[in-house]
Amino acid sequence: GANRTLGYVARAVLAMGFGINNPCNQRLLSKLAPQDHVGGVLGVGQSVSTLGRILGPIIGCYLFEHTGYMSPYFAAGACMLVAMVLSFMLPNLGAKAPETNAEAPTAA
Repeated sequence: GANRTLGYVARAVLAMGFGINNPCNQRLLSKLAPQDHVGGVLGVGQSVSTLGRILGPIIGCYLFEHTGYMSPYFAAGACMLVAMVLSFMLPNLGAKAPETNAEAPTAA
């Protein structure tokens, strides 16, 4: 019925969001990490992402059972608010360094 359709739509939106978010996170990590540590940083980033997908439902179920049906949503909203505030502290990756002439001047 309608609940099944809504479930499919919600999963499709979730999949699209993850598909957009994951490459953006990988790019951000690779740009912020020192060149000789990019592989390790990307690995840790994927591990933390996986850990979140494992612990998120466990913590959400615990909150739901022990503190009420709205608490998982408030906890998720608080996590998103913290992530948003922290995102403003990231360096501006769009700023370009001053261009230098790569070619040596030629004497005429």
